[in-house]
Amino acid sequence: MRVVFLIVSSSDQPYARIQHQGQENTWIKDTSIYENVDYRYLISNGSKPLRNAELSELHKYSNSSVITPARRNSISSNHSNTLVINSSRGWESILSNTLTGFKWALELEEKFDFIIRTNISSYWNVQNTLELLGALPKTKLYAGHELNVLDTRFVAGDGIILSRDLVELISSRVSEIDSGVIDDVAIGRFLRNFKINPRHIPRPIVQTLFDCHNLDIYRNKTHQVRCKVERTLLGKSYRLDVGLMKSLHRNFKKHTNLS
Repeated sequence: MRVVFLIVSSSDQPYARIQHQGQENTWIKDTSIYENVDYRYLISNGSKPLRNAELSELHKYSNSSVITPARRNSISSNHSNTLVINSSRGWESILSNTLTGFKWALELEEKFDFIIRTNISSYWNVQNTLELLGALPKTKLYAGHELNVLDTRFVAGDGIILSRDLVELISSRVSEIDSGVIDDVAIGRFLRNFKINPRHIPRPIVQTLFDCHNLDIYRNKTHQVRCKVERTLLGKSYRLDVGLMKSLHRNFKKHTNLS
């Protein structure tokens, strides 16, 4: 079984800091232990004009038969486990970069069984993830934390697990995907047309260091933890993701044999 993580990131702050100080100092280091795991960060270079500056612009209901066909972009460079993509820095680029990453994986990671599309605010326990995937179907798998928003059942974009056959399906019919809606909803709506429904696999959210010491996270062999937290102090915003990831990483190592 081979798994590829595609991680939505950015060269802008605070995202670059969370990537380098958070993920790359914690669970990303663990991927090197596993020969059957690979990853790539998906980063826009801003070479195309921005279409959607606000996330709310892509929160659209599904009552229209008219869609804005999705498209892939070209890869500017592929180095240090990063695909730099010729795309905008707007919210719409998440979908186009994801589709570009799928094409890259199908061409250069020919033997993968699953793709996990995630983002820089998520911590993954690689061993627990592999054990989870080993117990799941290898075809028609669309799994992760299910949401029901905008008249759509879909897997939240922080952790979309797809079997290879669905990656192939999506990649073969890109123009049928609606880029006028946010990426995770767009993928959910597309797969719904083929009677592919989400398989709900819950993942916890941590917001404080206290949350990271919840033993249930480790007893339950949790595969993914959402760490996106922003606080405001004296008029300035701060992201706490890095500290949360480091705390989780220490605790996963400490509680490896906890059951």
